[in-house]
Amino acid sequence: MKGKYAIIDELSDLYPVTLLCELLDVWRSAYYRYLKRKQVDPDGVIKQRIKAIYLQRERTYGYRRIQGELERQYNDTMDGAP
Repeated sequence: MKGKYAIIDELSDLYPVTLLCELLDVWRSAYYRYLKRKQVDPDGVIKQRIKAIYLQRERTYGYRRIQGELERQYNDTMDGAP
């Protein structure tokens, strides 16, 4: 199930944000904070890589093995540098 903010985000091209916020009982300022948070994810790349490795290994790897895989696959460390 999608959250209220995601629904507003999808429908904002068709309907005014003010109306959508009223219908879903959400403050406009909260919606705009959501948009700001959504755009800024400094760890987004590393999160995607970790999730990909976790799923590749059929959800059996822990953080130590995932860290090793990150280093092998991406020549990367867990310090967040892409």
